[in-house]
Amino acid sequence: MKHYRISLLKGACSLAIELAVLAAKSNGGDDITLNELKGIFDAQKRLYEYSNHNKECEIIGDTLLHLDAPVSGQELNQTVLIIEQVEIEELELNEFNGYGALSD
Repeated sequence: MKHYRISLLKGACSLAIELAVLAAKSNGGDDITLNELKGIFDAQKRLYEYSNHNKECEIIGDTLLHLDAPVSGQELNQTVLIIEQVEIEELELNEFNGYGALSD
């Protein structure tokens, strides 16, 4: 099962927060891909060019999206959002009898 590990960092802008919320909803069942998240970023950048002109978003490899934006007090853009796609294995409940490592 694929889920997202979401890191929202200091100075995150509203666009970063929106993408983080969409990724979190995907963890709950509303599937959205990293490419779709990047597409949403691109659309928002075009729609609101003035407020988003200095933000950058890219997908690295197949499993990592990050967004860089200006942060108050910093000279250069900073990474404000990292979304990493991770694989989570599902476990059967009866494997641990509800006690985890204490079952032995």
